[in-house]
Amino acid sequence: MKRQFVIVEWNDAWQDQENFTTAHGIKATHEPMLVKTMGLLIQDDEVGVSIANEHSTQDGQDVFRGRTFVPRAMIKGITPYNLSKPRKPRVSNAEVAKPTKQGLLEPDPSVGKRE
Repeated sequence: MKRQFVIVEWNDAWQDQENFTTAHGIKATHEPMLVKTMGLLIQDDEVGVSIANEHSTQDGQDVFRGRTFVPRAMIKGITPYNLSKPRKPRVSNAEVAKPTKQGLLEPDPSVGKRE
C-alpha cells in the first residue's frame, strides 16, 4: 500500500533548561512550541495522527520505524505532499569546464550529453 507523505504542524509542550527565570521571561515564553514533523501517514483519526520515517514489509506485514504520535488536540494542520521521481539535472556544455594541460579551463564536451 502506498503511503502519503505529510507535514504535521502541532503545538508541543517544552521544558525550560534554565535554573532561574524572571517573571518577564515567563511571560515572554508562556506558549507552546510550534513543531513541524514530516513523514509517512500511518493513521489519522479522532484520537490523533501517527506518522513514520521508515516503512518496510516483513512476512507480509507493514513494519514502521521512527514513529511519531501527536494527539488530535495538539494538531494545527496536516499538509499532504506528492513526492515525484527525481529528475536528472540539465547541464549545458558552457556550464561545465575541464582543466587543460596549461591549467586553463575549457568546456567539457562530454558533460550534458544525453544517453
